Amino acid sequence: MDKTIEVCKYGGSRVFDAKCELDLLMASMKSPTNLFVGFGLKKINISGYRTTAFIPVHTLQIRDICFHQENNWVLTASMDKTFKVIDNNTNTVIYHFNHQMPLWSCCWDSNNSFVLYVGTQSGSVIKYDIRQLTEPIANLSIEGDMSPVVSVASIPALPGEPLAQGGVVSCKLNSLWVYENFNNQHMRHSLSLEGPFVSMKYQPNLKQLLVSSRPNNRITYSRHTLCTLEKQDQDKIDCNIIHSFKGGGMQKLLSKSCFLSHTNDYVAAHQENCRSVFLWSINTGEKVCSIPAHDTVLDLKGLQNHHGNFLVSLTEKKLEFFKFI
Repeated sequence: MDKTIEVCKYGGSRVFDAKCELDLLMASMKSPTNLFVGFGLKKINISGYRTTAFIPVHTLQIRDICFHQENNWVLTASMDKTFKVIDNNTNTVIYHFNHQMPLWSCCWDSNNSFVLYVGTQSGSVIKYDIRQLTEPIANLSIEGDMSPVVSVASIPALPGEPLAQGGVVSCKLNSLWVYENFNNQHMRHSLSLEGPFVSMKYQPNLKQLLVSSRPNNRITYSRHTLCTLEKQDQDKIDCNIIHSFKGGGMQKLLSKSCFLSHTNDYVAAHQENCRSVFLWSINTGEKVCSIPAHDTVLDLKGLQNHHGNFLVSLTEKKLEFFKFI
């Protein structure tokens, strides 16, 4: 381990995101002061391992955080039924919207810098344009499955790829879907992976999805499935599985898995039953190492800066930085 940073002394942290170009990490936390009873973001300078500010944001727990790809903004989704956009230059909320249901996940659109998506507790993915927040652009929902959207990811438009005009992946507790952009419409495709699901990440450079699942009645262990999106025929998109990494026999919490790179590409996921974080090679499909985790890991990310390559883990109270050597 290279460094540990206390985020929230009494617990309450859940998610984080980082933008190495800004040398900035933002972690959710419970407010440290009685002047604001709620949850906010702790700003951390990555290279200096130091806290620079606390920004009060929401009245209830923050479930997801996402940096904007161009501007110095960060998007948050909360159980208080709001999403907010914070300007990191001024530490102030510049956009917000009150929704009808608690929000579980969020992401920015890969093709339009003004568009964002939020995943709701009732199972819908709602698409908004921050230039006109009076109403959503689209409501992407599934009849018969109102389970919460645990993760949402935007797919960039790439001519010649299965989603040539881009799209969005909705990972719900009980089902997995991709909505294909097609001439200003959203064509829905069911992805045939087996849940219940706990997290999903998309890696645009590799064009791969990492989908983590709990044990179920048929499969007694957790799985972390690496796959690509492929055209099955002219009208159908589904998953092409590259590797399925076997996890432990217990997965109670919604712990997020991640992609990371060093000399090769890896995926990492927390294993509750053995209190460790496992790393697997994307190239070989083999487990390469395990890292002890004395506290339950809720979020993971890979970071690269001038100090090296890191795996960063978040528990309810602290961030831990593990450096590749």
